[in-house]
Order: sequence, then C-alpha cells, then structure tokens
Amino acid sequence: MTLFSQSLISAVLALCFLMPSSPACEGPAFSSSLEENKLYAARFAVEAGLLERGSFSGAAVYSGSELVASLCEIRNAYYPEEEHISPETVAEVFSSGIYSDALTKAEASEVILRFSDSFLPPCGILSLYPAIGSGSFGALKRAGMWEESDRPEDGLGASDAALLLESFSLFALRAVSDYMGVNAIDEHTLIIGDSISYFFVVRYLKPRGLISDAKYMAVCGMPPKLFFDKNYTLGGWGVDTFSEEFRGLTYADAVSACDPEKITKVFIMLGTNMSGQFTVEEYKANTDHILSALPNAQLYIQKVPYADEGQVDYKAANRKIEEVYGMYKAEGETRVTLVETTFIGKGHLADGVHLSDTAYPLWTGTIKKAVALNAKYRLLSAGGESLETE
Repeated sequence: MTLFSQSLISAVLALCFLMPSSPACEGPAFSSSLEENKLYAARFAVEAGLLERGSFSGAAVYSGSELVASLCEIRNAYYPEEEHISPETVAEVFSSGIYSDALTKAEASEVILRFSDSFLPPCGILSLYPAIGSGSFGALKRAGMWEESDRPEDGLGASDAALLLESFSLFALRAVSDYMGVNAIDEHTLIIGDSISYFFVVRYLKPRGLISDAKYMAVCGMPPKLFFDKNYTLGGWGVDTFSEEFRGLTYADAVSACDPEKITKVFIMLGTNMSGQFTVEEYKANTDHILSALPNAQLYIQKVPYADEGQVDYKAANRKIEEVYGMYKAEGETRVTLVETTFIGKGHLADGVHLSDTAYPLWTGTIKKAVALNAKYRLLSAGGESLETE
C-alpha cells in the first residue's frame, strides 16, 4: 500500500469517527450549513491529496477528468490488493462526455453513480439505484450531497466536488463490509456461457471449490443463435463443461430442466462468438426463455469482455446486449440486471480473446457486487420506500 493510500484511509477513518453514523441509504450526517460542510469536505480533500490547496474556492471549476481521477484514487485506496482502476479504464466503460472541462452538477452526479455502479461494491449511494441518467441529480440530492436550492444545470465548483468526494469516500468505506459477505454462486445459481465462462468454471471456480452446487453450461464456440438448436446439444459438440443432468440437452432444454423453485440467480454471458452477426432478436429470445422457465430467478446479463482489436467485436456485441436490456426496462421487467463486465478483459487477456487468471477475481467481485446491489434494491422496494427520483 502506498503512503498516499495509507494517508487517505486514515483520513476517511478519522472522518467516520468524527461524523455521526447513519443508515446506508441516508448518506452521511451533515451539519445544518451546507457551506460549512463544503469547507469541511474541502479540508478533508486537501489533506488527502485529492484537491490542491486553494482549489476549493467558490469560483474554481472542477473538471470531469479531475473528478474521475479522484474517484479512481479513492477506490484504489480501499482495494489495494485488487487490480487498480485508472482513468483510462473508466473511459473504456463510460460513454463519452465525462472528461469535459466543466461539468454541470447533473453530469457530476451521473459520473459518481455510474462509477460506483461499475467499480465499487454496493454502497449507500447505490441504495438509490436505478437513479441513473436524468434522475442522478435527484438521487444525490436525496442522499444529502446537494442542497434543495441547487439546480442540475449549475456548474460543478471545486468545493462542490470536495463534498461529493468526501461523501463518496464514506459510502465506499461502508461498502467494504457489505460486500465481503455476499455469496453469489451457490446451489441457487445457474451459469450459462461460452468459452469465456468455460475457462472461468474450469480454471477458477472448480479448483477453488467455488462452484458449490451451482448448475452450469459452457461450450467453447457457443453463439447466441444456437441456444435452441437441436443439432447442438451439451456433450455432443465442442469443448464443454456442464452439470451432468444437462447431457444431451440444448441450452434451452437445460434451462427448462432446472428446478424453477430453486434457481434464483442466472448469470449469462454470450456474444463473444459471432459477435457481429447475432441479432438482438436472437439474444432476447434466449433471455425471454430463461425468464419464462425460471420465474423466481434474477437474470444477470453480463457484457462481453474487452478483446484485442480484430479478435472479437465486443463493442458491437455489447450494443446489442444493451438494446436487449433497454427493452426489458421499457417493459417494466425488474428481474433483469445488466452487469458491466467489459473492463475485466482490459489488461487481462491470455490470447487476445480469453481471460487470463488475473481477470477471474475481478469477475467474481463484479457478480458479487451485482447480486448484493440487487438484494439491497429489492429490500428497499419491499419496505415500501419510493425509489423514484426527480
């Protein structure tokens, strides 16, 4: 751990003792004066090295690139043993526009929420999920990070950024303990995939005893279009690994063979093969079948990981996957979660396409985060608390 990381964690721990504790979804406890809070946060940010001295004057502007760099520093300080996240990694995951010279408060709110969703375990901010996009400003206002008089179109000043970074730090610290107890892969899990998932199961999950009693099917070379094809059954073609009771079945039939009362989590990653050729309709037919056959399951649709140029058109594949997810959102389907797994391939490729062993802990952590986040979201929903944001 670097001296900077040690100093940052010490600073945040000190803040946690100084500030009253509060439930995860309420945000940190602030004083009655937001201006005092901003100065307090700015002092923290300066001492932690996240802001230069004097940069939190009211007239100063905090840019998107500065905000992302600070978020990366905080995240890396909490997870020194994991792969560090760089602003370049963030750029691979985020859409364009986050590095503008001057962010509005609405844009800054979206950056905070999307960064948390992609690179942090579930935390207080994410209890307000799915308040992304137009609702992100309202979500952070609700969490206590903006005052009621703030407007989305206002520019992000350095003192505003300091308040956001302090809040983000406290949420991130709280998230560590929430994240550690999550068991994403167990007897209630079904894993569906191609060669990417095959090596995940064979080289990582099985040798470490992490597969538990989960059901799984992964065939090298499997594209989305063969999900229902009777000519391609498990054990009958390609290099594969699968639960023995699935032998001789298509992917679709294997899903139908699962106990619908028992399976509550389905992780699917398809699209690496024929990445530029499969259609949105083909992919959605597969996921529709899963939702129909397993009515108690939450379906976690994982994006195709980054691959070297010319190997896999992962960007085209993920655009189609995002379109499928968008259809479910438009339909009001709450049993589908889109999992950002593109970044696990960046810098972690064995041959330009398949993941190296260093990617698997990142992948495991990502799905644990997704499961915990979904559980927290459903807990809030069950409690009758409104998740709508302005």
